[in-house]
Amino acid sequence: MVLSDREGNVIYAEIPGNLAEQKATNIEKGGVYDINRFRVCATKTVFKIVDGDKMIQFTFHTIVKRATSPPTTFPLYVYRLTSFYQIEPHVQTTNIFVDVLGVITEIHELTHVHVRSQLTPTVTRTIIIKDLTNKTMKITLWADQAIMFTLHDVYDANTNKPILVLFVECLPKFYKGVYLSGGPACRWYFNPAIPEAEPYLTSANKSNINSPEKDDGDKDTAQV
Repeated sequence: MVLSDREGNVIYAEIPGNLAEQKATNIEKGGVYDINRFRVCATKTVFKIVDGDKMIQFTFHTIVKRATSPPTTFPLYVYRLTSFYQIEPHVQTTNIFVDVLGVITEIHELTHVHVRSQLTPTVTRTIIIKDLTNKTMKITLWADQAIMFTLHDVYDANTNKPILVLFVECLPKFYKGVYLSGGPACRWYFNPAIPEAEPYLTSANKSNINSPEKDDGDKDTAQV
């Protein structure tokens, strides 16, 4: 998980499997906590969620208490945007995830694909987004992430307003072109209230979503 202080400084934190039930049960996304007696160690060299050379590891002695009357200055989103033009150099590396921001232009239906390491097919969904220069980027969500992605409470066919989305913790990949892979760590936020969103909101360019009604709503099990 990713922890942030009130100034927006972030660090990766990990709870060992044998302590997960004891330490993670009462921790909720967006909650503010006082955390004491943890271990600080060198960060992982692969699949890094945030930059930095240190990480936090919970131990048996770690104490987690929900903060009483916490300050309201904690950031709502934790991200570090990568330009679409800077994604290709990171292809096939496993050292860090990337975050991107763009307007949704296409949403594909759920597709089943066969993966060598799995006996049964895996479901995927492809989303196309574009930046302010109209450069596009394909994002492929896998398994539960593919099923959870929906615009049912976001898209209004009557107004047809563009939908801005912030994807975090994606891995750059290459297959018939550069794309981003969204696995279990990937999250997304529609129309996020962040400074980088302002140019999109004030832009005169209008973007339409292609056939959002084909977004397999009957297969969705949850919504983020």
